[in-house]
Amino acid sequence: MDSDICLVLNKYWKPISYCSIYTAISKMFNERALMIRHPDYVTINAEQWMNLSVSESDKSIMTTRGNLPMPEVIIARFYDRTDLRHPVCNRKNIIKRDGLVCQYTGKPISRQEATIDHILPRCRGGATSWENCVVSSFSVNNKKGAHTPEEVNYILRNKPSRPSWGLVDFLPEGFSMPESWKPFLNEKRSQ
Repeated sequence: MDSDICLVLNKYWKPISYCSIYTAISKMFNERALMIRHPDYVTINAEQWMNLSVSESDKSIMTTRGNLPMPEVIIARFYDRTDLRHPVCNRKNIIKRDGLVCQYTGKPISRQEATIDHILPRCRGGATSWENCVVSSFSVNNKKGAHTPEEVNYILRNKPSRPSWGLVDFLPEGFSMPESWKPFLNEKRSQ
């Protein structure tokens, strides 16, 4: 149950996040969320959920009352905001944005060889930001050192910027999206 996640919709049925199944069930029992049954999209409260039977195609949870269908989508009853997630500028997300491609040479590199280069070096006041960081190979980054790209005759292949990722881009790697999520997430997962 810990590895399964549940899509969270706001009260207008717009996707806003995802949470663990444990959190989804807790929100249902606290009357802050309703489960959305697939494929008929009927909303189910915690009391109704405890009386549902499990079909062979359902993922289920073993409880003291027997097997119950695992919630895959819940709707937050009172939450109406549509917050957009803003990705943190860190190594993992910079590699996700640039791929495993050196932004100076354009050549593919391995994850072990990938380094994060500050275009304007930190020792010269460069910030760790989406606009100042790119993926580069270890050898290129080492040669560049505390210089700007212009000083060592390097040309950036792409201008770095903050990515505009959707909710599906924040899902765990290797996650297989359930059919019940697809009507709410009509965007394709990047990568």
